[in-house]
Amino acid sequence: MSKKWKRIRGWSWPVLIAICITLVSGTNNLVVPNLGLFSSDKLKHLLVFGLLSTAIIRNFSLEQKGITTILIAGVATSLFGMGDEIWQSFTPGRTLDIWDWLADTIGAFTAAIAYRHFHAYRRILEKDIFPKKNVES
Repeated sequence: MSKKWKRIRGWSWPVLIAICITLVSGTNNLVVPNLGLFSSDKLKHLLVFGLLSTAIIRNFSLEQKGITTILIAGVATSLFGMGDEIWQSFTPGRTLDIWDWLADTIGAFTAAIAYRHFHAYRRILEKDIFPKKNVES
């Protein structure tokens, strides 16, 4: 597989995740129980934006995954979360929630740091789910 194709494939995941987040944010009939500050909604924000941050940081080689790359993935995801909250505020029945954005940001930085520093987390995410079969001629 060419480097160009690998790069396109690698960046397609964060783009697809961002598109899905944007589509869901524009939906006004979501039912999410509100249990206060630490509701299941906040956990969902933390996990989804952590996934987005991980999809971004995976596009850099491990040697590049220092503090700068963690900051790039975390800040980019946090800014996207802020834009998502603003976008959501234009949807009838939805509001801008600073606590959602905070959960987005915490999830983004937590996932980027975990990906960089915890081999087990990285190994799970890098596992080849479609292993190549040995084909002998």
